Amino acid sequence: MTSSTPGRLIGQGATLAALLAGALLASRAAAQALPLLDPGARSGGMGGAAVAMGWGGTSDLWLNPAFVSVTPGFGAQVTTQQLVPGLADVRFATTTLTAALAGIGVSTTGRPLGGASIHEEILGELESLRADGFGLSLAGLLDAAGRLSGNPAHVADYADLAWGRQWKRIESGGFPSLESATRDEGWFARWTPVDSRRGRTGSGGGMRLDLAYGHSQLDRSQDEMSSSFFSFEPAARLPVVQRDGGALRLLWFGADTPGEPGAAFTDAFRGGLSPLLNLSLAWDHESVSQSASGAFPAYHDDVDHYGLEATLVRLLVARFGYVDDRNGGITKPTWGAGLRLPLERGSDVRYDFASWPQSYPRRVYRHEVALRIDPLVRWMGGDDDGDSTP
Repeated sequence: MTSSTPGRLIGQGATLAALLAGALLASRAAAQALPLLDPGARSGGMGGAAVAMGWGGTSDLWLNPAFVSVTPGFGAQVTTQQLVPGLADVRFATTTLTAALAGIGVSTTGRPLGGASIHEEILGELESLRADGFGLSLAGLLDAAGRLSGNPAHVADYADLAWGRQWKRIESGGFPSLESATRDEGWFARWTPVDSRRGRTGSGGGMRLDLAYGHSQLDRSQDEMSSSFFSFEPAARLPVVQRDGGALRLLWFGADTPGEPGAAFTDAFRGGLSPLLNLSLAWDHESVSQSASGAFPAYHDDVDHYGLEATLVRLLVARFGYVDDRNGGITKPTWGAGLRLPLERGSDVRYDFASWPQSYPRRVYRHEVALRIDPLVRWMGGDDDGDSTP
């Protein structure tokens, strides 16, 4: 989850690590904030407004675990960012594998390619996180059942309702060792009131409008000191982070009738690059609250996130956003860009970049590389119309 409060926590911990070279202090500070950090470059460019962005690109499972079942296929995603540029060389990197088929999705961060970790140049790895997720898509389940029975329902053309959960466990590199377990749960609902191509065969032109709502909550954390030789007080429990948001997407697939304006341009990009234009608007409201625990006082923070994403012919992506966190001192814009390289039908590789603001002048830059293969499209002749992977 992205918020200014966890950002300040990790910034303070990383600064202490750089100035005092205290591995114990750094690990205890990072352990509290690691599950809250959002590594996604897509959400970063959109001001963090991505809890309802369950379409296109690489959906951000850190903001909403329900996305794991929405986009079909197999994926691998690697992200990296420097947490406190200009103060310390502390980096946060993640590697996540996903698989979704017939409305059932699973995800893992940590196996077999390494997980999410905070790494300092001198001290080495400070914290590592292992996460496993599971999700269900109602439209995917109903459509799969329809195909098996020989009566395709095409429910996904009209709406979808998805649920997902992630379990995250931190392993600290400090001394004594600190472990923390968290649960992240999310919901995603989409409604498609307009699709001029609905019921037509092929990949003809037309317009499509999607409306979506997303909700996620991270809570139920429990910290444990694994060493019995020291009586240090465990770090404070993670705050409860609740996020609600909405998103709107407009797709234009271009003309497909000979002689109509744009038909020649559409035909030139018919090989897996439609829709020609994909425009999304999103807004999230984030609430972060924590009761008093030990030396940590109680606090509450509300943050609003606004985002815009525009994709041209499924190749080039531009993103802009704004973060309104007055309590955290972050009321600044964000921006990002992406590039998609189609490999073969139903598969592609992506690179995304984002600039995320901090309360001090230096910005955090996120980098993300993702590979995705949809077996239904690539090997079974499914419809690669751009709905699931624009």
